[in-house]
Amino acid sequence: MNLWFLGLAVHATMLLCQLTLPGSLGISVIRSIGVWVMLLYPPALVVILLLFLKQQELIRTKSDLHTSETWYRSLFEDTFAPRLILNPADGRILDANQAAVNFYGWSRDELSTMGVPDINTLSKEEILEEMRSAAENKRNYFEFRHRLKDGSLRDVAVFSSAVQLPDRTILNSVIIDITEQKEVETRLMHALRQKDSLLQEVHHRVRNNLALIASLIDLQLEDTDTPDREKSGLKITGSRVHALSMIHNLLYQNEDLSLLNFTQFLRVLAETLPAAGGKAGSGGIEVHGKDLTLDVHYAMPLGLMVHELLLTILGESDDGPGNIRLRIDFYRDTEGVYHIGFRNTGETFTSIPMLNTDKSLSRELVKQLASQINGSIDFLPEPDLLARISFSRSGEGI
Repeated sequence: MNLWFLGLAVHATMLLCQLTLPGSLGISVIRSIGVWVMLLYPPALVVILLLFLKQQELIRTKSDLHTSETWYRSLFEDTFAPRLILNPADGRILDANQAAVNFYGWSRDELSTMGVPDINTLSKEEILEEMRSAAENKRNYFEFRHRLKDGSLRDVAVFSSAVQLPDRTILNSVIIDITEQKEVETRLMHALRQKDSLLQEVHHRVRNNLALIASLIDLQLEDTDTPDREKSGLKITGSRVHALSMIHNLLYQNEDLSLLNFTQFLRVLAETLPAAGGKAGSGGIEVHGKDLTLDVHYAMPLGLMVHELLLTILGESDDGPGNIRLRIDFYRDTEGVYHIGFRNTGETFTSIPMLNTDKSLSRELVKQLASQINGSIDFLPEPDLLARISFSRSGEGI
């Protein structure tokens, strides 16, 4: 339209120029050119220019389409991963690249006449449901079993993206063969099941052996010929065996035999320790703290440490069992260091040899156990705080 008005403006200028000529000369020029030529020349020129510009635009469009087609073919064809263009409405295969031809074994023409149900082991209804999920962008990753031309089955991972066309939606799907990965996963799962079975058997046998040792100790305690001094030592040893057996019982109940809910262990120990030889009295032991899980590498020596401390505190107080009330706090600080505090919530203890002398056997045993987990133990660090165990699972920060 702009060219049309431009042509009219040029033509009007020409007419004005002709009108400024002397009368006879202007009329002579108009006659020699012709009235119709002067009237039709501007629109004809504009039409020619429009056709020329349209032709140039068409040439550019064809060039852009050719470039786009070249890029698409390069991205679609020149890849090592099989790619399929699918119609999610009916599951038909619209196109396949050479990598897909090499993977499935069918030619491109054969694949173009097939549908996804011909290569996928799922039912057609299940396949169409999954394709709808991809077309609606609900999911873009799938794992299937695909059938090859030779009849073999392969595990594949499919990445599908929806492509919106003017008249429909298609799926651009990339297929990755994960058969070997699945086989490795299967072998690893089998190995893990074997390991779990072995660990369960080990814990089972350890539990039985500990129960046997405890029974032998009980028999020796019932022997009237055993001196009272030896019976006292046997009771302490039997209590230690009981603590180890308790840890193995809790581990045996877990799905992961390498981890122990240590807070739960503390609660069970607090409830059962009096029956194992301690003197908790009416006040007993309170356990405070969130459930925290420890690796068995830490749980075993730590469990023996806690047991030894409780057994010694409860058994060696000179104030009698009725005055003994303990609170155990188990927590992890902001730096990742674990702490177990033993606080007296009853009357003040007048004498506990373990806490006041370095020559106690129990004190030396606890120190040795603390060194196994790169931890530390402090006796009487604060008023009413009888002892505190500190350790880090990485062995740092203590």
